[in-house]
Amino acid sequence: NAKDAMPDGGRLTIEMRNVGEADTRAFRGMGMPAGEYVEIAVTDTGVGISAEVRERLFTPFFTTKANDLGTGLGLAICQRIVNGLGGEIVVESEIGEGSTFRVILPPLRAAAPVSAPAPAPSVAAPSKRGRILVVDDDPQITGLLRRALGVDHEVIGLDDARVALALITGGESFDAILCDLMMPGMTGMELLTEVIRLDSSVRCFLLTGYADLESEGPNATGVQVLAKPWDADDLVRRCLA
Repeated sequence: NAKDAMPDGGRLTIEMRNVGEADTRAFRGMGMPAGEYVEIAVTDTGVGISAEVRERLFTPFFTTKANDLGTGLGLAICQRIVNGLGGEIVVESEIGEGSTFRVILPPLRAAAPVSAPAPAPSVAAPSKRGRILVVDDDPQITGLLRRALGVDHEVIGLDDARVALALITGGESFDAILCDLMMPGMTGMELLTEVIRLDSSVRCFLLTGYADLESEGPNATGVQVLAKPWDADDLVRRCLA
């Protein structure tokens, strides 16, 4: 985006710094707690962004570029990734003065190893045709999928991709896995790519609201990309068809 904002050339600067406790007061209006952060600032000397456009920068499908040059999803995806990591993106810009995008992230902390929960004893009725794992950090989505798929299949729901991977590497097997794309800690694509590496027979479905992913690379990995909104009956047919 910075390059596109400088059609006649200019200067692009990328800086990273630690932000101490005293400097975090400026972030509190965004709901970020006081503490230490890391800031990555991307600055250009381009044409700048108007106040009206700045208000819509992170709206999905909003773009000022020609139809063949942008989908309007890039910044929306960036913001969701950063928010998922507990951070924020701040934009400063003036027409004719260039722009600065500041990505503010909490520092990486050593995390305790994630251990898989003890698997519950299987109580699936003989009529259940398959075992399906649903991974989504939104409990409403997980609940919806469990209700829709649980009529014909045994469905297990988790809200953390890392726990799901630990469950699988610990010996649990599934006929199909449905996973959200953007989740904190580990993305759905990272999880499903690793699952396919371990067992290519598992049917893997990536559920995403970013429609442009449907025609891109993920399909080549063996992951089926299903753009939201999806139809629950269609998911039932696809899972173990």
